[in-house]
Amino acid sequence: MFIHQFFFLTATCLLHACSSYDTSDPNIKCFPGNQPGRANCKSAYGKIIYESDSTLDVNEGHVEKISGNCAPYDLKLTRQTIEDGFAKMLSHCADYSGSYTLPDFKDVKLSTRGRVPYPGIEQDTPSDKLICHPVTKNRSAPEDCIDAYDAIPTNADGEFLFEGSTCTSVYNTVKSCTVAIMSSDESDQKGHEQNNLPNGVNM
Repeated sequence: MFIHQFFFLTATCLLHACSSYDTSDPNIKCFPGNQPGRANCKSAYGKIIYESDSTLDVNEGHVEKISGNCAPYDLKLTRQTIEDGFAKMLSHCADYSGSYTLPDFKDVKLSTRGRVPYPGIEQDTPSDKLICHPVTKNRSAPEDCIDAYDAIPTNADGEFLFEGSTCTSVYNTVKSCTVAIMSSDESDQKGHEQNNLPNGVNM
């Protein structure tokens, strides 16, 4: 059974001057509408954390790293395979974003993208920072959010459950409010319910 992993590298940069890109490899697709910047992407994928044997952690489903304007996607691969793949993609796409399906791993794709605008959350967003979305006419009632959070099921260890099993994310809606809790790398939720109570719910 293949275990898929997704690596997400993002960053912010000024748009670079227009650059041509190489379309000779059918496994590489470049997107001229977006220019993360080659240097930013190289710095971002260099921040990926590997196991002691220089391979990726198969228990993670999603990893984000920020440095400029970039994003990759993967399986249990070696650091060399990933970095060589990014180097090849960036040599073809120059400063543009793109994607590269690794020839020897057809289910593995490396890709880059630009940073999402505020109030989007990126890998470098402080974990203790409260981000408030713009007020809309359908504003959620705080008491509905508290009720939605309290109704999320947990096991004896206080870990969040979905359909009786630990999960990578869980959602619950009560009246005007939907509460969403997710791990940053799409691994199973390990935090205790009381420790994950959103600060905004108490405001």
